[in-house]
This record gives sequence, C-alpha cells and structure tokens, in this order.
Amino acid sequence: KHPAHRFERSFRAMSRLADVVPALFPALASFAIISSVAGTGGTVALVRAILARLRKAAVDIGEASPHVVRSLSRRLSRELIAFASEDEHWARRAFLQPRCLAGGVFALVLLRLCARARGALVASLSLMKPPDEELDEDLKERLLTSVQRPPWGAGLPQAPLSGIWRPYLFSLKEAHENLSEIHAMLGITARPKEKMTMEQITEGVRRVLLFKYVQLLQVTDLYWSQEQAECIARALADDCGLGGNDERGGLEECVTQGLPTSVPWKAPAWLQLSQRVSIAALRPIFLHLWGWTSRYIETPCGMMHVYDSMPEAKGATALPPLLVQHGMFVTGWSMALLARLLTRSGRRVILPDYFDFDNSLSISDPSLTGGRPARRVADRLQCLVTVVQDILGSGAAEVDLVGHSFGGYMVARLASQCDRLGLPVRKVVLLGPGGPVIDLSHNPSVSRFLNDPMGEIEANKPRWLPAAPLKAVARSALGVLLSPNNCNTLLGLEYSEYLGSRDFGSKHPTLLLWGDKDEVAKPRKAEPLGRCLKACFPHIDAYWVKGGGHNIQIDSVLTVARAMEAWLDHGGCDAESTTSLADVLLLPTRTELRGMELPANNAEDQSTSTEVLRSRL
Repeated sequence: KHPAHRFERSFRAMSRLADVVPALFPALASFAIISSVAGTGGTVALVRAILARLRKAAVDIGEASPHVVRSLSRRLSRELIAFASEDEHWARRAFLQPRCLAGGVFALVLLRLCARARGALVASLSLMKPPDEELDEDLKERLLTSVQRPPWGAGLPQAPLSGIWRPYLFSLKEAHENLSEIHAMLGITARPKEKMTMEQITEGVRRVLLFKYVQLLQVTDLYWSQEQAECIARALADDCGLGGNDERGGLEECVTQGLPTSVPWKAPAWLQLSQRVSIAALRPIFLHLWGWTSRYIETPCGMMHVYDSMPEAKGATALPPLLVQHGMFVTGWSMALLARLLTRSGRRVILPDYFDFDNSLSISDPSLTGGRPARRVADRLQCLVTVVQDILGSGAAEVDLVGHSFGGYMVARLASQCDRLGLPVRKVVLLGPGGPVIDLSHNPSVSRFLNDPMGEIEANKPRWLPAAPLKAVARSALGVLLSPNNCNTLLGLEYSEYLGSRDFGSKHPTLLLWGDKDEVAKPRKAEPLGRCLKACFPHIDAYWVKGGGHNIQIDSVLTVARAMEAWLDHGGCDAESTTSLADVLLLPTRTELRGMELPANNAEDQSTSTEVLRSRL
C-alpha cells in the first residue's frame, strides 16, 4: 500500500510490457491505424476481438518467447485488418478522413520511438554501477573507533611545546580560521567564537585531533591527553588574542558527536530509482542528439568510461583538447551542459567518470585494486594520468584541464603530476574547487543538524507544525547527502589526502571561477584565501561569479562557458556576446564576473611561497 511500492510495481509491469512491444509491433500498428478511424464503439469491438483471439491462442505473452509472440502478432494483425475491412462504414470513413489515418500513422511512429527509447534506457541502466548498500569495512572501523575509544589517551610520547598549535590543528589555516572551525564543529550557537571557554576550545582541539589522526587510536593508547589538548588550545587562544581566558564549563552547549553512529542514511527506494532512471535517460541525448562517443580507456584500476566529443580527431588541432572533470557525488552528466557549450567552437572535450561513484559508468576491477573500490586520491590521480596519456596519444600536442569542486582539486593535482611525468599541460581552470581553499565547518547550526537531525527538528520547528512531515523530508535529503557511497567517498578520505594535501597547486596559467553564494565548497575568508591561492597558483586569474552557487557550471553556465572560452583562447575573460538559440535559451544563466582581491605579485615571494606553505605542514 506504500506509494513507493506501487511505483516500483508499476515500473516493473511497464518494463515487462515493453519487453514484448517490439514482438507485438505488427498487431499494435494495425490496432493504432484501425482504431484511429473506428470511433469509440469500433475500438471497443476491436479490443473484444483481440481478447477473444488471445484466449483462443492460449499464449501467455509475458512468458512466451519473442518468436512465438511475433508469430501471434502477425496472425492477429491480419485478422484485425480483415475484421475492419468487413465494415464498409469504417472503410468509407478512412477514405473520407485521411487526417484520422495520419493520426494512426503518427501513433505508430510514436510507439516505435518509445520502444527504441526504452531499449536505450535499459542499455544505460545495465552499464551503471548500482548504489552502495554498506560502508566500506575500513571506514566502519574508523567510525567505531572514534566513538568507542576513551576521549583522552595516555598522552603523546612527545608532548606539544608551549605556544605551538599548528602541527596539531588545520596547518594550512590561520589561527582565527582554526578558531572558527572549532566553533562550528562544536555546534555552539549560544555564544560567538571569541567568547568560548577554555574547556570548549580544548574539546574542539580534541575533535580536530580525532578528525585528523583517528588511525592513531586504532593502534595505540598513546594518543593525546586532556592536558596536552589544553596546551594546544592555550597556544591557539594566545594567537587569537584570547590570552588569559581561564573560563571553564560550557560543554553542555556543544553538540554530541552523533554523526559517526548515524551514517549512512538510506534514501527511499523511489528516490533512488528516479535518480537512476533520470541519469540513464541523459545518455541517449549525449550519444544520439549531441553526437558524442561513449568509450572506455584501460587504466590501472580497470576500464574507465569517458564521453568524447570528437574521438576521431587525430593530430594537432587549432584548439587543445579539454579534459572536463566532474565533482563529488555526481558523474559526468553534471558537466555535460558546460561541455556542450565549449564544443561549439570546434574544441574536443573529454568527460571522464570517476570510478565507483553511484550510477557511474566506471566500475573498478577488484583483481586490479586488491578487492577494494578505487576511492583513494592516488588511485583516481593515476587513472586520470592514463586518460591524459590517451588524449596525447591521439596526436594532441598539449591538453587543457578543467575541474569542478572535488574535480577542481583533482585537476590541480593532475597538472602537477603531469609536469613530473613530462606530459604537456597548457592551462588549468578551477570551478569552485575543494581542498585546502575551503572552510570545512562554517555553520554551527549545520553541525548540530548533521549530528542530531531529528532532535534539531523537534527543538526548532514552529509549535503549530507537525514534526512527521519535516522528518520524512529530512530522511530523504539525508539519504541523498549521506548515502553509503557518499560517506565512503568523502568520509573515507584522510586529511592529508584532501583538506591538508601538500601537493595542491600548479605553476600553469590558472583560471579560478567561484560562485559568491557557494555554501557547499565555501571559500575561506578573503585575505587568507588570497595568500593561499597565490602560494599554490602563482599565475592565477581569479573571479567571483555574481549570484552563483556551488554548481556554477549549471546555474551560471552561459557566463562560465564564455569566460572559459575567452580565457583559454586569448587569456582574458572578456567574451564577445553571441545570439545563438542556445544563448537565448540559457539567458537566465548569464551573470557578471567580479575580480578577486589577491596579494600583489612579488618575485621573491613567488619563489619562496610554496616552500613556506609546505614548511608549515
């Protein structure tokens, strides 16, 4: 009786019916044409004739072989035509009203198109990775360790030095940024970060240490003690100008760490099904309407799927090929609209699918990965290097790289790796990138909700509003955001792999476009962000996209595509306006760019900035 169950049963029934539609085509075609001129009474008579013939044949269409169904369909078609031709009135109506006959032919063509669309949909679904059902074993063990082990250990063998906090906390960030991260991580809404007690800051230090070094708890009891954490907290407070703060208490204002025990959340079956069908339905558009090619490249982790706009292009072309990499929790479809706009100038665009994302067309080979999914950044980087080698192997002299969100972080790493391997990369474009340039926890209310969603709904909903519908919506949203695969992908990353990576950056000319309303990959404060960008990308042009959210490749796609084309072609973002049909349809995605304020160039600073940054790590 549940709506989701009815939806699933209906979908299965339609699938079984679609299986026999091609075999029944002759009979369905005859019925479509004849019924178009038969009127209501004639159509009822036709249906009765069909049912009588099926009872006489005693064939179960759902179970019979296609050959038997096709034979029955041909016989039924001949009988329908004979049945209709016996009535002169019907024949005269068909002769006098050719528009009715045209309607029948249209219905016939539509039926054939539906059958082909269904075949393409089934083919796409068969290639897609099914959703994960459970967390990876190593992630399960880490999460259990974080809640089962005592909060305080016997102490680190080498105690923290007085006044030193950077090696233990978020090393790439300034003191005030670390204090903000702690304030949000603790979910403190009752007081500002400057008014936190020393006991609260110490608890925040413990949670940061746990986030960065949870593996230490799995192998030893010699991890941080309360006294050592307080020593680090005092050093941080002194750097933030909060020296002399000896206020105690306030732990009851901190949210309980419920996230490790509550994940993963399961999305409703109807929501998972609708996601899969929607993504699968896009594939025929890419292949048949846009003319892209779906192909696989052999990598160290298995066969990696890519969409290629011009795989037949050989030798040097006027424009370097462009590798466009999607972000986390999605697949190549999320970059398809931007990629389509970039191909209009004749540029070859390649969209790889990461391995082992839900609904991805790239599924790792367990025999090559040691029986585990290919989720490590090093694995993904190695596979993307193979894709670059494949592009260059087709005759291209050099390649441009574009990435969004996690993909932006990856293409920055990829550019540096290609330099080390001698693979020619020309330019790099980052769209709202992840990594060391973002704030991890920037909103205490979000932290409270993620750790105790149902409790927060009960505590903050209006008194007149029932909690049940809000909780149902929250469960569905959390089932998408914190699905097993998303948890495996994001929570499975170690701090040094992503947020604290030493290899983030590139010496290539780099364009950064970032939505000024991005609340997912939220950028750091302007001053430390500018210093970090200049240290990691000495040759960077950076712009805010006015009104853009996290997915600027969708909500601001026209502006992003024009800016990218102009910058890739001649180094500036001042693009000429065009009036094509696509531009008119996408006019709501047109917005403005505003330059970021970055530190002034200094030759000596540029030569030492990266070394200084890494020495802090």
